[in-house]
Amino acid sequence: MSGMIDLPCELILIILNYLPSRDLWQNVRLTCRFFATIIADQSYWRRKLQRKFKIELPSYQLDGSVSSLSHCCARTEEETERWKDGKLGRLICAIGHDGTVDAMAMMKSSAHKRLCISGARDRALIIWDVDTITDGVRSENWKLYEFSEAHQGWIWSVCRADTDMFYSCAWDRYVKQWRIVDGHLNALCDVQMSSAVLCIINDGTTAVCSTFGRRVVVMDARNSLQKITDMLYHRSAVFDLVQMFWIDLPCELILIILNYLPSRDLWQNVRLTCRFFATIIADQSYWRRKLQ
Repeated sequence: MSGMIDLPCELILIILNYLPSRDLWQNVRLTCRFFATIIADQSYWRRKLQRKFKIELPSYQLDGSVSSLSHCCARTEEETERWKDGKLGRLICAIGHDGTVDAMAMMKSSAHKRLCISGARDRALIIWDVDTITDGVRSENWKLYEFSEAHQGWIWSVCRADTDMFYSCAWDRYVKQWRIVDGHLNALCDVQMSSAVLCIINDGTTAVCSTFGRRVVVMDARNSLQKITDMLYHRSAVFDLVQMFWIDLPCELILIILNYLPSRDLWQNVRLTCRFFATIIADQSYWRRKLQ
């Protein structure tokens, strides 16, 4: 009785392509030396990425370990599965960075172009023309602009601001404000924090960042990112921020939330963040009720 190893190699590879990459690496590879030889070969995973998923990896990643290539295949399969059944019309892989991409934001330019801004551990910012990508234009024209040394550390967060304007922050401790002008990227201003900056959000008038040093810093977006206040409420690094629209909450709920904050912080910090809080906290009746 013949076994699977007696089949032509081409047929074996076709059969293996029907199995999930994670199962191939974690299970099938360990069953016998025959499968281990095939599945532990870098060229097998390179071909699978290029032929099955139409993905071209950066050169440094192609020369990486076999386990990292198999992991890349497995994650691609899992994400494709997540968005199948019409949820994802077409999968497009844009190659541009030489490091892990940790930050991304979508925006629309004043010229009504859909743009995607990506920041990575290679310290680069890339502006992608989404309309060009979706129209099926050749990949050489996907990048609108690339700034290879936007920061001196891993770029960890980007967020859009006004039309043609966005912010970035990185492990070099800087928050930077950028403007897109005629397809080019201009640095408007920057501010240095005391430790690595992990997240940046803004509401048009203020920009707020969080740091590895446990701080949340509020800056004036209309005045060269001048610091408004610096808050220390956490016991470890603040990795993320969520923007809440307080004016949409019932006034009673807002007052309850404010009552949990120390009075000194309310006056010295929260009051200065925006006109909305200033109106509440600068009202004598608020403090009278709090004293009673």
